[in-house]
Amino acid sequence: QLKISKSDPETGELLQLISAEEINVRCDAAVQELLQGRLKVESITVSGLAARVVRERGGHWNLSELLPLPSFNPNQINLPTVRIQGGTAELLDRSKSNRLVKCDNIEMQLRLKRVLDELQQPTAQVMTTFDGTLATEFCRRVEVEGAASTTDGTWRVSGNMQELKWSPLLAATLPFKINSDVQSGLRAEAQVDFSVSKRTNFDQPQFQIDGIVTQGQWHPPRLPQPVTNVTAEFHVDNQGMAVRRLSATLGE
Repeated sequence: QLKISKSDPETGELLQLISAEEINVRCDAAVQELLQGRLKVESITVSGLAARVVRERGGHWNLSELLPLPSFNPNQINLPTVRIQGGTAELLDRSKSNRLVKCDNIEMQLRLKRVLDELQQPTAQVMTTFDGTLATEFCRRVEVEGAASTTDGTWRVSGNMQELKWSPLLAATLPFKINSDVQSGLRAEAQVDFSVSKRTNFDQPQFQIDGIVTQGQWHPPRLPQPVTNVTAEFHVDNQGMAVRRLSATLGE
């Protein structure tokens, strides 16, 4: 078992950051590599991972001290594939919201590859691609894939959410404010596709969300009756929000 803990900067309490039930490392243990201390690691499988990820009020991430990752053979172009099986995570953003979001059933694959220079020689820069699935208390299943580069700081993440359940609890968790009528009165289920990307170190992240509300009910305090049987298509991006094919019934 692996366990890593540190003191909480606000409470002083010793908190566990990461634990894992089992870590399996597969490598090419050639004699020459062993003598030089340069094992060619092919894959790392982490089973039963549990992580607590916190963004502090100043924007600092609690896991940043664990970086950079261990170094590997400098001549190895295709770095280890990291697999996470049966993982769980707790996410807390103290800079925006103090509510804890729990993720479970995390199954993830991360593939690492060195960036080559003009002479096709490996550099210290790394390209990472990943894909996997997870679940939260708000969504039955989230499928995600993406990539990131240490060369220019670009990254992208996309995926879909199945049976996303909108509720006052979810609205209170978001890192931005929601209209009070929507936050307190809306309950809905939706299917959502999303993408977020950052093209350069100087660009703001660009996002796009497309969804279909399959069933919903809205009852703000100012309406005498609830709005039921709500269905709609919606699109959200950096420019704003658009709603299409909205249908609903006033009353039960």
